[in-house]
This record gives sequence, C-alpha cells and structure tokens, in this order.
Amino acid sequence: MFGFERTRELMQDLESKNFYELSSAELTELQKSFDADFCTGDEGKAYIKDTFDNNGYLMDPHTATCMKSYETCSNPAIKTIAYSTAEWTKFSPVIANALTGEVDAQDIVALESIAKEAKLSIPPMIKELFGKEIVQKTVIEKEDIEKEILKFL
Repeated sequence: MFGFERTRELMQDLESKNFYELSSAELTELQKSFDADFCTGDEGKAYIKDTFDNNGYLMDPHTATCMKSYETCSNPAIKTIAYSTAEWTKFSPVIANALTGEVDAQDIVALESIAKEAKLSIPPMIKELFGKEIVQKTVIEKEDIEKEILKFL
C-alpha cells in the first residue's frame, strides 16, 4: 500500500526494534481498507456459550473472535461469510469452561464434559489418541521456549 521502500523501512524496523510504527497519515489511509478488533478470553467464552445455548453450535475460540469482530467492525451493506476455523475437540478445555464452568480440565475430561453437555460423541479418531503411546516426552516450560529454540540457531 505504501510502496517498496516504505515497506522495506518498516520491515527493517521490525527486525531491529521488534516493532514498526505507521505515521498517522499512513494509519488513516490503511483504515480506509482495513479494520480489526480483538476478543478477550472471557468475551470469547461468552460467544461460545451464547452460540451453543441459542443455536446448538459448538464454536471454537478463533471463530468466537471472528464473530466479535463481525459485530464490531462489519459494514451492514456488505454481505459477510464467517468460516469456522476449528472444530470443538481442538480447544476442549476452553470450550468446556465456556459451557460448564469447568476449570483446568485435562483434554479428555474436557472432551467428555462437552460431549455430555452437547449430547455428542467424541469422534473416534480423537478418542483413540488418548490410548496411544506418548512418543515425545520432552516438556519445555513456557518461559524456556526461546532459550530452547536458540539452541538450534
């Protein structure tokens, strides 16, 4: 949108400073074509619960963010298609919390809770995963991820 040289400058700032900043004129120009929003965890869980309670649809957190953005950013004159990006088994602890209030449930417990609440079966290919041998046994704590990655550079 702002040309090759400006894009290179912004990307160099990102590389050297870990951020870049658009000028107010650039931001104004960009906002003519783009809009954005975000969704907190609690907002996302509210969208998940409301959608399930009102429509029986199990929504994932990414789609909940999409729906919030649709409500806050969309232009009613433009037809919109929202595409769900994941299904309910992928984010089971978050979805179980949204639907039942269950906190810190492990995946299988959360899946069982959701299945019971939604009167569904856990898909066999997902359920079978919990009987598989654990092959990757290394656990890296969140605060050590960067250090672990840098070992390979």
